[in-house]
Formats: sequence, C-alpha cells, structure tokens
Amino acid sequence: MAPLEYGDTIHYDDLRKISQTVSCCTPFSLSLHVRNAVALFVSSLLWVGVLVLVFEYARSRYA
Repeated sequence: MAPLEYGDTIHYDDLRKISQTVSCCTPFSLSLHVRNAVALFVSSLLWVGVLVLVFEYARSRYA
C-alpha cells in the first residue's frame, strides 16, 4: 500500500487492511467486549482511588 498524500481517496479495502494490521499487532487479541469491560473496571478503580485521596486529604486537613 502506497503512502497516503493530501487529497488521496481512501477506499474501504484500504481501511480493512489497516484495521487488520493494527488488530494483529496489538498485544492483547481480546474481544471488544472484554476490552471494554477491562477498561471500565480500570477507570472505575482510578475514580475510586481519586475519591479516596480527596476524602483522606479533607479528613486530615479539617480534622
């Protein structure tokens, strides 16, 4: 596949080849639902951590 230049038209087959190349090169070949579930879990853990830090800071500051 030739490199793209400004004004080139991208065809569906080119996009399919790019997505296949990207998906085979990712370290985790998990299904989309599993990846979404893991991302939701990790982001919720981060939010819980932020809330705990805020509450601990407020408790130590105003105690």
